[in-house]
Amino acid sequence: MSAITPAEFTHLLSACRPPSGWGKSITVALSGGPDSICLLSLLQRAKLGLPLRSITIDHALQPTSRESALRTCARSEAIGVPGLVLPAEWDRGIPKQGEAVEEAARDARYQALWRGLQLGQDGTVMFGHHADDQLETVIMRVLRGTGTYGLGGMRAVRRWGWISDRSQGHPLRGMQTYISRPLLTLPKERILATCHAHSLEYEQDVTNFIPNLTVRNAVRYALGRVSQPIRETMSACGYDPTDTMHGSIISDRIRGSVSTGAIQAAINHVHILAGGTGHPDLNLMRAYVGKMSARVRQVDELVTDYLRIHTRPGPPSTLLLVPSHQPMEKDTTHALVHRILRYVSPHPWGTPESEAHRRSSSIERIVQKVLYEQDQDRVSSFCAGAHVLWSPIWTRSDGAIRTRRAGEQSGGRVKGWIASRQPPTTSLEQHVHPGKEVVWDNRFLIRVPDCPDLVVRPRGRFVLPQLVRNQQMVDECGVEFIRELGAI
Repeated sequence: MSAITPAEFTHLLSACRPPSGWGKSITVALSGGPDSICLLSLLQRAKLGLPLRSITIDHALQPTSRESALRTCARSEAIGVPGLVLPAEWDRGIPKQGEAVEEAARDARYQALWRGLQLGQDGTVMFGHHADDQLETVIMRVLRGTGTYGLGGMRAVRRWGWISDRSQGHPLRGMQTYISRPLLTLPKERILATCHAHSLEYEQDVTNFIPNLTVRNAVRYALGRVSQPIRETMSACGYDPTDTMHGSIISDRIRGSVSTGAIQAAINHVHILAGGTGHPDLNLMRAYVGKMSARVRQVDELVTDYLRIHTRPGPPSTLLLVPSHQPMEKDTTHALVHRILRYVSPHPWGTPESEAHRRSSSIERIVQKVLYEQDQDRVSSFCAGAHVLWSPIWTRSDGAIRTRRAGEQSGGRVKGWIASRQPPTTSLEQHVHPGKEVVWDNRFLIRVPDCPDLVVRPRGRFVLPQLVRNQQMVDECGVEFIRELGAI
């Protein structure tokens, strides 16, 4: 298997470049394994002309964790990249033996990584995820009952996301920070070949191959039965994927997870979707996941085009849609609804709550009523999740909006829907101090000049912010709607 060439890496970078560029710096999340070490070395050789650094998180889950993190940081320095070691931020303490580790460790790692990102300039953080990680992710999603859209796996580039905890920085900084995964289409063998070609030393975390530790480990262990490279890596760490003893205890030791039979069924399902028969073929499944990732990007473009053609100017914080009523693929209609909900919802952008938890029943109800119901006299306003209200309206050629109740049913008017924030059931009143800025209802950024304290209150059917001082409206403040309608 050949090493990754400089020209190939340049092409990989172009495929995961954020829409606004790399920003002022690039940070590599450096676990110390071959994937992130390989990525760091390739970036250093690429000479992008931006400050490059690494951050290594010490999870403190093993007695040797600190030593491993320091060795990793030293390897970063040897490559020519400044490194930083930070402790994982366990909100509820380090999990005890037998407790669920995977999700807690991820949260602790990302919190610490985000703290580290605040110490540098705005930019992009890169991860060394590769095609085998991608396949594992898809199999785990199948175990959770994912739809077609979820079969595309992780995105090559996306926003970090909304920062809900103000102690971790301004919410908008997370929206301006991007995650990039340049190696996502490459198999593990190519990464190992690159490390060998450049004599790169790395850590081999044996806990990655203990099947009864996490669901991902169990999936990796099961894949090891059909993958020679994975078998070789596991054997080097002292684990034999053909040993049925390890496999038999997976379901007993991973709390709240799934059985080995369910994992094997998920692998078989992906293999069948890939067109395979007989024994699962790792390369065939990798290729299928790559094809589904391309489909996700295609759907993103279709949704962007649909919104460009079928939306009209509307009140701030709302989305006015004039559907075509033409049939579309299910994955496209669902992605369209997800994006509108995420844009209008008062829940933090990008969270499951902002997309109605992607519940198929909720999304399909919106699709049928909004996109395909042509007799608007039969429908009325409704909510189907994410605290978003859908209301039927008529639009005139001059842009004026009329509700169906106003009796506007003559020619020259177009039927449409307006998505707006559902009227709140709790108080949204918020005090704002002089010279400060505040994010109100997770939708508006309000900048207050040096003046006496103000109060922000909701106003009107679209729940817009109204600034009041001594019961008088104030309009000298800056008010900006801050939700994003883009795909990432």
